[in-house]
Amino acid sequence: MAQSRTKTRVVTGAVLKGLVAASGLGMVLVAPNSAILIDKYLKKLDKRDAARTLQYMKYRKLITVHEQGGECEYKLTTKGRDRYEKIVLDELAIPMPRSWDGKWRMIVFDIPVGLRKQHDELLRRLKLLKFLMLQQSVWVHPFGCEKEVGVLLYTLGLEKYASFLVVETGNFTAHAESYFKRRNILV
Repeated sequence: MAQSRTKTRVVTGAVLKGLVAASGLGMVLVAPNSAILIDKYLKKLDKRDAARTLQYMKYRKLITVHEQGGECEYKLTTKGRDRYEKIVLDELAIPMPRSWDGKWRMIVFDIPVGLRKQHDELLRRLKLLKFLMLQQSVWVHPFGCEKEVGVLLYTLGLEKYASFLVVETGNFTAHAESYFKRRNILV
C-alpha cells in the first residue's frame, strides 16, 4: 500500500531529523538494510515506511548512499540540508509562559540589499512568530525567544547582521503591551 503524501512528508521529516541527530554532519554508517539507523534513531517509525522513505529520499536527491564493505553510508545532500532547515523553521515556535516577566525581547537588524531573499524570509518568519514591528528593522516580542531567534538567524545566515536585546522600559512599551493584549498573547 502506498504512503499518502502527508505521511510521506512526516516520515521524510523524521528520517531527516534522525540522520542529523545521528551525526552533526548529516552522515551515518548503517547496515545494508538500514535497520540499525531505524532502530536506534527512529524507533517510533514503521521500519518498512522508513526504509521506503530512505529510497524516496535517495530518488529525490535528498541523501546519497555509498555502499562499502557491507555497510551503507547515508549522507545529506545540499538539497537534503535545505529541506531539513525548512522543517526546523516550520516547527519553530515561541513558548507562551503562564505569566509575563515584564521584559521585551527585541531584534534589531540591518541586512545588506544583496541578501533580499533572506531579509524577506526573516520578516515573514517574525510575523509568523507574532512579533510586533516597531520600525522596519526593529521587532519586539514579550516572551523569551532568544533560542528561537538564534535558530532563525543562523538558518537564514543573518546572525552577523542582527542584534537581540532584552529591554524593560522604553517609549514603545504601552503601545506594544496593548497590541499583544488585543491579540490575547498577553493577559
